[in-house]
Amino acid sequence: MSYNVYTTEAMVVGERASGEQAKVLMLFTRELGLVQCYAAGLRALKSKLRYHLQEYSFAYCSLIAGKEYWKLVGVLSVQPRIENGLSIRTAARIAEMCQRLTGLDDPHPDLFDEFKKAMLASINLVPQHEADFSTLLTARALCHLGYLTHNEMTYFYLGHEWASSNFFPLPPSVREYLESHIHKGLQASHLG
Repeated sequence: MSYNVYTTEAMVVGERASGEQAKVLMLFTRELGLVQCYAAGLRALKSKLRYHLQEYSFAYCSLIAGKEYWKLVGVLSVQPRIENGLSIRTAARIAEMCQRLTGLDDPHPDLFDEFKKAMLASINLVPQHEADFSTLLTARALCHLGYLTHNEMTYFYLGHEWASSNFFPLPPSVREYLESHIHKGLQASHLG
């Protein structure tokens, strides 16, 4: 019997132990959306895959659809987990947003790309801009999901690439506008 193998770029946004040596991973993938994936033997010391699938890392994952979970059959590292404290907090925020704002098996390739670019941009983030970064990241996520639109005031902040612009610190008027619209967007989505 042959199975369809789906290979997609993914970020590990959550994990839990399953049995003695397995893990159930929550992966936010580019082509499949948020998926739960069973990884047999991942916790074993001899596992070759364990270092490629640390929480908040990016990897190409080969998956086979199962009844309850997807099954992990292969991994290729793309970007190891970033060990900088601000970047880890950013990754944790992204992981929370993935699980809160998207449903299982609901692909959002633009949102995936946004989160990946934000992770790379967070490497150069300074502590005093962390709150503004979080506000902007949440606003951009809601924008990709259709709960927030950009206008003349916010186009620079929501419409430009992370790497090509210097967004921080956010002007107080922009921060207040984004925070109020984030609150409205979360209420409209029934996810807040």
